[in-house]
Amino acid sequence: MKTIVIAGGGRRAGKTTLARTLGKLLPDSRVVKLGHHPAKEGKPTLYFHTDTPYRDLLDAVGECRFMIIESGAILDDPDLCGDLVIFLPALVGPDKPGAERRRAVSDLIRGETVTSRDRDRLQQRLGVDDATLAALLEAVGVAGR
Repeated sequence: MKTIVIAGGGRRAGKTTLARTLGKLLPDSRVVKLGHHPAKEGKPTLYFHTDTPYRDLLDAVGECRFMIIESGAILDDPDLCGDLVIFLPALVGPDKPGAERRRAVSDLIRGETVTSRDRDRLQQRLGVDDATLAALLEAVGVAGR
């Protein structure tokens, strides 16, 4: 299973929208949201408390090709095996405290450029075709060079 983490610089950065988009784009994927509040009924996403360990998420999600985790909090878990970390800067105002640390470990950052070398590495790491990778990069909002 490939693990994709979507971290954000603040509320309303677009994490949920991107997670849902990637969930539709990537075959056999499960979207997992980590949060502090009780789960909202009727949501199509698996919901867990922010402090849920990565290994527990693996057990709960079961067999699938991609697990898309909507929360940067999981990046603090030493057992995390992230295949792709995406950072979405805050859309309004400055990034929240601690966001710089999450940005620093990210493979893709919305609004920035990805080199062809890094693009090739990501494609190999994720095991996706050219069209899927191109759609993923477009959804994230990164430019290629």
